[in-house]
Order: sequence, then structure tokens, then C-alpha cells
Amino acid sequence: MDGAGLAIEVAEADQLVPSGWALRRLLMHVCDKAVRTESAVLEMGADAAALAAEAGLPATEPVLQELTTQLERLAAARLSLSWDKDQALAVFDARGQRRRPGTEWRSRIRLSSRFHASLMEHAIPLDREIVGTLAAESLALDAHGWIRYVLHNQPAGQTTTVPWPDLLRRFGGPGQEPQAFRASFEDALRMVFAADYSISLAADDEGVTVGSFVPEAEPAPEARPSREEPAAPAPVPPPAAAPRPAPPAASPPPGRSP
Repeated sequence: MDGAGLAIEVAEADQLVPSGWALRRLLMHVCDKAVRTESAVLEMGADAAALAAEAGLPATEPVLQELTTQLERLAAARLSLSWDKDQALAVFDARGQRRRPGTEWRSRIRLSSRFHASLMEHAIPLDREIVGTLAAESLALDAHGWIRYVLHNQPAGQTTTVPWPDLLRRFGGPGQEPQAFRASFEDALRMVFAADYSISLAADDEGVTVGSFVPEAEPAPEARPSREEPAAPAPVPPPAAAPRPAPPAASPPPGRSP
């Protein structure tokens, strides 16, 4: 989205800021669940395994550890969104919430009412299976979300071309060289293209062009000349029956002699 930014703030200088693929998946899961349940209060499950299952992630030890770590950092921070120079919109603010002694899992996140209302109005549909396929690839996840946003907002049958400088500004790292960014972003686009069969992508020196994939129509079968069957002859009426002669008059029975 043009001019959009996400800010993450922590309460103390020594707190670690959430980051990486798990943060992206958590935010996607939070927004998805908020739309599906139409609620700003979100239950994250009894533990990391339950969250992974609901989010479509493998319940391997590295994944569970990363989810736990990033959710703990996320649930102790403030997130806000901004567009251009507009005032920032708070997603949620949990800086004042401290983890209770002996607990290791944050089971609930409460979104701000304004953000939840905006989310319900402007949510962009994503395919959960594709998101799961790209779960460990941060740049591919970002590219997938951007592509679906473009397609959601452009008329059907049209394409949109975004120049490389704009893409570098949106998705590039600090001080990243344009050629290095282009190579990494094209790799991410290949991953998205391999997972999403509904899109069309083209990259050249001008930028990246996004459209919807329209399968070619199958050629119509060749028209065969119609063969007109000759009209069946009208049935010939059966010949009229010849008149039957009248039966002879009945003869009286022969007389008997007494």
C-alpha cells in the first residue's frame, strides 16, 4: 500500500522487538481471525501447538519456539499503522501488560476498536494454503500480500506495473543496492508464482506487472455440415376393403317326416 508504514514500540529500551517470518504469520493470523470471528478480542489458543495448528503451521520444535518468542514480544509492544502523513492508527497497545510470574504464554490479544473496524472494511482476502506454503519466506509473504492487494483493487482484466524504485522503497532493506534487491525480489516472485496459479507476473527493466491469470479458451469443435435427412414418405393409407357380399337368406330347416 502506497505510503503505509508499520511502527512497533516497546516499553523499555532492553525489550526486543518482534521480527521475522513468525511476526508476519502472527499478524496475518490475527487479522484473519479478527475478520472471521468479527471480534477484536482474539484467543490465541492454549499453547503454541494449538496456535500453530490453527494457523496452518507445522508443530515442529523450532516453529513452536519461534512462535512463542515472537508472540511474547508482540504481546508486550505497541503496533500502529500510518498512511502518508495521516495520524497513526493503533493496532493494539500492550506495553503496560507484564507477564505474570510463572506464565509463559499469552493466550489473548485485544485489537483497538478503530483498527478492527478499519480491518473489517478493508480486509484483503488471502489464500491460507498459499500463506502456509510461503510461511518461512518473509519477502515472498510480503510479495504475496502486495500482489493480492493490487489485484483486489484493480478492475478485472487489467494489469498494473510498479517500477523497481517503488518496489525497493516498499520492500528493500536499509541501504540495499537496487540490483541486489531486484535479484532477491524476483526470487520471491518465483516462489509466489509457483504457489498461486491465479496470477500472472512479468518482470523486466521497467518493473513488475501484475495481473490475473486467464486460461486460454479451448477451441470450439469444428462445425460439421448438417445433413438433412430426406423427409419420410407419407404413409400410404391401406386400400379400402372390398365390399363383402350380403350373406344368403337363411333356409328353413329340412322338414321331418312324422
